[in-house]
Amino acid sequence: MNNTHSLAATAVAAILLSGCSGGGSNSAPETIGGGSAPPPPTTTAFEVTLDAPDNLLTSQQWHWSDALLARAYAIDGNDIEAENIAVAVVDSAGNVVEVVDIPSESLVRDDATGTWTVEIPGDPRFDCVVLFDLDGVPTLTVGQPLPDDAIYAPTTAVSINADIASTAAYQQFLESIEEGLSFADLGLDPTNAADVEQVEALVNEVQQQFTNLLSDNGINLSGYSSVAELMVAIDGVVDEVVEQAVADMDGSAEISIGAEFADGQNGLVYFDSYLEALPAAGDLDEVGSAPTFDYGTLTRTAESFAEYDYQQDQWGELAELTSADAEGPLLLTDSGWQRSADIFQFSAVNDDGSVNFKDLLTETPYVIRSDFSVNLAGRDMADFLATRPSTQTLASIIEDNASFGDGALAYRLNDGYSSDTYLLYFDDGSGEAVQRVDASGDPEAQSVATLASLPVAADSDGIAGALLLPAELDYDLLVKLLDDDGLTAQWYKLPQQGEATMVAAGSYAEVTVAEQTLWSLTLPAALADLAGAALPATLIVAVYDDVVHWGELSPAGMNDRSWVYNASAGDALINAANFVYNDQFAIGIDNACQIEGNYEDEAYDGLGGPRPEDAHSFRAFQRVVTLCQSKSGSDLKFTTELVSGQTIELFDGEAYTFNAGGSGTFVDGDENVPFNWQVDDGMLVVSVTDIAVTGTSGTEYTISDSEHFAVVASDGQGGFDLRGFYRMSVFSEIGAYEGILPLDPSQGEIFQLQVTIPLP
Repeated sequence: MNNTHSLAATAVAAILLSGCSGGGSNSAPETIGGGSAPPPPTTTAFEVTLDAPDNLLTSQQWHWSDALLARAYAIDGNDIEAENIAVAVVDSAGNVVEVVDIPSESLVRDDATGTWTVEIPGDPRFDCVVLFDLDGVPTLTVGQPLPDDAIYAPTTAVSINADIASTAAYQQFLESIEEGLSFADLGLDPTNAADVEQVEALVNEVQQQFTNLLSDNGINLSGYSSVAELMVAIDGVVDEVVEQAVADMDGSAEISIGAEFADGQNGLVYFDSYLEALPAAGDLDEVGSAPTFDYGTLTRTAESFAEYDYQQDQWGELAELTSADAEGPLLLTDSGWQRSADIFQFSAVNDDGSVNFKDLLTETPYVIRSDFSVNLAGRDMADFLATRPSTQTLASIIEDNASFGDGALAYRLNDGYSSDTYLLYFDDGSGEAVQRVDASGDPEAQSVATLASLPVAADSDGIAGALLLPAELDYDLLVKLLDDDGLTAQWYKLPQQGEATMVAAGSYAEVTVAEQTLWSLTLPAALADLAGAALPATLIVAVYDDVVHWGELSPAGMNDRSWVYNASAGDALINAANFVYNDQFAIGIDNACQIEGNYEDEAYDGLGGPRPEDAHSFRAFQRVVTLCQSKSGSDLKFTTELVSGQTIELFDGEAYTFNAGGSGTFVDGDENVPFNWQVDDGMLVVSVTDIAVTGTSGTEYTISDSEHFAVVASDGQGGFDLRGFYRMSVFSEIGAYEGILPLDPSQGEIFQLQVTIPLP
């Protein structure tokens, strides 16, 4: 990486994702295009692919979740013509400075793959885009922005994938640049190879992270009907992902992962976390969810594992894994199919910094290497974890403002078996037996005993006899193997409601390895788009224990791209997790608006408050507010103008006077207490500090407390339905009653109230 210009310092902090590439133009005005000189008189051939939902071809009313999640029936390059393609150079404000003339003979489509070869004058550069208009000829005007109904990708490498993702990426890239600054002002040259490489590397990093979030349902993109609407909706998420990716690039440590396995070092720590719906069938937002957290360590001497202990509400004991803990797949070895442990033993550190391991049971060689390392010192823990799919849920329980200390490092892994390895799914000890379906798509009860019995007649219609693929999706995927000379494989999508549709055709092949016969099925591109991360690139079927099972080919050095941490960072994350925040996950839209605490006047030495079983964390309160607002459709928030100068009866007989400037007075009978107030993120916050009070026991306390009020519904006439959150410092100093532990400082009481506030 060229460190002459830091992308973080120059605010190039808003790229989303894409496999990007492009070319140059004959000229780019120096005063507008960033100070770049005309590129050399060369021509670069770029391979350009297109992905978009099929209904976008004729209408803008479409589901963007299809565009970025399942991509069913996707448009590709075969669905457009040369006239739908344009190339343009833009300035740092996103305005077109040149429409590059591309002769028709420089636009060639490969009908077999849908890929377009686009020959563009010049070399790769980051101020040039290849653009697709799916409804007609692109309209580009010098001095005007790129059209908002087009799909495009920047030209930073020789292979371009233009989709909604790349479009959002480039929009965010340009919007991140301060108004009035050119590329040259930022010290960037669009044609400089090092600068182009910086942007390409950042784009690719963000692409991977964002794609992972999509495939893990970390981002919900359903329900949008236009490009512009989607871009607004995902803007905040994109900013977060990009901000972290920029910080990663800027904090590149250039340390090999092998250093963590040198003598005297403590190896690596890995984390996993996810949510499961409660009950098992249901939407997380509707019924709440149960979190799962675990972590493991990998050292020179052992692999160890710990998980969240629900009973003790803390991390469980870190225990060394042994053969008794084996939960790995069946691996095809020289001795045939053998159960693996999926537990790894250290072997050696290689000269290139990678590290060799071997499976505890099969001794199959496994290698881990890092293609990227990051210095985490000073980074916010929750922010870092939130854009890595396996730690999104963990990020939700990290303490506020927790940051990594000096010496903390993270590594992005590129790991896998040392050579191509065939495996059969066997994690649960029983395997993934192949299931046929009947004509209606229902699985048949009996298992399949031989490979020869899998194909159906070549002239058969429908899906009867097709095999149900081992993918957990909102729809079923099937493959029907035909008994013909070409070994044809027909791939189908079967929705929960409706008829099956064939989406691709390919072939299967017989392979013999280690005297074992198996059939190999490589997923066609259309099927890979549908399955996403739910299926591997190559499936296999093989007989084990007289039953045909599903499995896969795991390529050598499979790019897993998960993140792991050195001991310093790992220990910090373990200690920063606060399981009190788990209460937020049990809140769904069906129960959110009914939740409130049970305030007891006698609790906390007569000062009043909730029992522990009735207390909630502030994050639970935030979720209550979000879901109740969603249910009511209200977007009304408190503002300074709404509150300032008002006297509001928030509780019976309790009047709050809000003075301009943030001071106020609480009056309840003879009690008159000054307070401070502010509006923070749409919530009204009332707080008092250092108030001397005496408990029922005669004990004197100096307390501070705060109340948060949020609008969850309104009648439009000054009537407000509020949710509140009350915390008092004594809650975390003494228990509600004798023998009861104090609350966590993050806990308090959620309450409901209805008030009238005169509208300004």
